[in-house]
Amino acid sequence: MVPLFTGFFRKKGLKKHSSRLQTGMIPLSGIHSATVLMDSQDSGAEKCIAEMRAFFRKAGVQPEILFIDTRSPRKRKEGPVTPEESTFLRKDLNWYGRLKNEVLSSRLGRQCDLYMDLTARDDYPVIFIARAVKARFKTGCTSSGDSPFDIAVTPPGQGEASSTEMFRSMAKLLESIRI
Repeated sequence: MVPLFTGFFRKKGLKKHSSRLQTGMIPLSGIHSATVLMDSQDSGAEKCIAEMRAFFRKAGVQPEILFIDTRSPRKRKEGPVTPEESTFLRKDLNWYGRLKNEVLSSRLGRQCDLYMDLTARDDYPVIFIARAVKARFKTGCTSSGDSPFDIAVTPPGQGEASSTEMFRSMAKLLESIRI
């Protein structure tokens, strides 16, 4: 009964807070701002961020890097620490997993040209963020049935790829788009 109840509110939350902005592929020359979502538990995040900043600096794009960490505060102490002002924490979610309104408006309120999801997670908070962000072009690592992404990159083979490998794949795709 509880999953049915939360499922109802999750669908309603997605419908209410989904970005109404028309999305589609944009060439790299048309991208001026980017929002990137990464998993705070990613061990290769520092290397990926360094490559990302270099790539975006070369392209003249202003990146905003956000993290998601839905672990409990006790478990959060064990893993890598990310800046709290750019991290979506468990306390930023309501009872069914949607971002609270004040967090939604403060962190995802502005429009950007590119949204890049490097989490490889398929849980509700990540899907909600991908739907709610106001971006003209959305890329991600998951390709669920009703994915909000214009381009979804999947890891080669059976294993999981690191965020750095996923970013490199997305960067190659961005460089190849000519419209």
